[in-house]
Amino acid sequence: INDMRPEFSQKVYTFEIEEQLPVGRFLGIVSASDKDAGINKDIFYLLPLTSTQNKNNFLVGTQDGVIKTNAILDREVKDSY
Repeated sequence: INDMRPEFSQKVYTFEIEEQLPVGRFLGIVSASDKDAGINKDIFYLLPLTSTQNKNNFLVGTQDGVIKTNAILDREVKDSY
């Protein structure tokens, strides 16, 4: 039975990175756990697109929670994400 919700190890994750770095730059790791048993405890991570995006600026490893850049970030264009 899949009756338990996954819980992240932190309520908020904050990462800092310099601008103009190559795509694929490591930002950090998010982590969650699930108290269900068997395959129902497996965690898969996803960063969904918002309604105004056609591409995410960040990627997350679906199984390991590793977050990397998926675009070159420019502070003059956007100062936080």
